[in-house]
Amino acid sequence: MKHKDFIIGKEFFCGRTKWCCTDKGVRTICAIELADTIISTISDGKGKTEDVMRMAIEEDFNGPPYGVVEVVFDEYDFASCEQD
Repeated sequence: MKHKDFIIGKEFFCGRTKWCCTDKGVRTICAIELADTIISTISDGKGKTEDVMRMAIEEDFNGPPYGVVEVVFDEYDFASCEQD
């Protein structure tokens, strides 16, 4: 994709992950992942860790601000993205 192809509120794929564009800068875009979200990592104190995941809920996608992490994609990432 090219920078002009990203539209705020529209979905796209990067790899096998679905994203929603939330903001558009001069050379970057921000997006939220539309999938399971890691909300914490638990350690047992002996070196074993476990990621606690949950499905993002609809309220997480109302924003800004959003209840999930926004990720910045720059011009080097655009080639890996494709339209929904």
